[in-house]
Amino acid sequence: MKREVYRRLSKLSQESDKEYGKLIQKLLAIAFCKAGATRLVERSIQGIDLEVTLPDERKIAVEVKTAQEQCVKFGKKDLDGLASQAEAALEPCFALLGSQLLDEWILARSCPNEIKPNQQYRLTQLRAYRDKGLEESIRQHFDEAVIEFTDLPNSSRQAALDEVLRGFSCVSGA
Repeated sequence: MKREVYRRLSKLSQESDKEYGKLIQKLLAIAFCKAGATRLVERSIQGIDLEVTLPDERKIAVEVKTAQEQCVKFGKKDLDGLASQAEAALEPCFALLGSQLLDEWILARSCPNEIKPNQQYRLTQLRAYRDKGLEESIRQHFDEAVIEFTDLPNSSRQAALDEVLRGFSCVSGA
């Protein structure tokens, strides 16, 4: 992770507390749009976090997790949601971001029955499932989104990022 991106994400984490994961999800959605997604649905409340049609027409469902302690836990609801998206012909994925300077996005395929609900997984364990091409496709765009949009006022960050997302032609309603 670039030092400036790390600095901004650290500051965002400190300032936003429980809202941090939702803000990161929105920044990732912006990165997918900048990377050429042809369709994107972002959900802040219910269901799978992101549904994305990539420029190559590949369709993915993404559950976004941030890890302050280098571990993540997936709820039954997360895993069931991804499984239902797989039945709807979307490739189920996890997007995982740690909080250390050397962390980068891990975009990992969700393999049914290999990830168990309510168990902690170290980010390093999930690298075995990673999709390096997908990670590369959004890395620069995520960095750009962080640099461009993390200085928004605290009180209206989610709404401001929602407004940015609505400005992309690929964004659809949930």
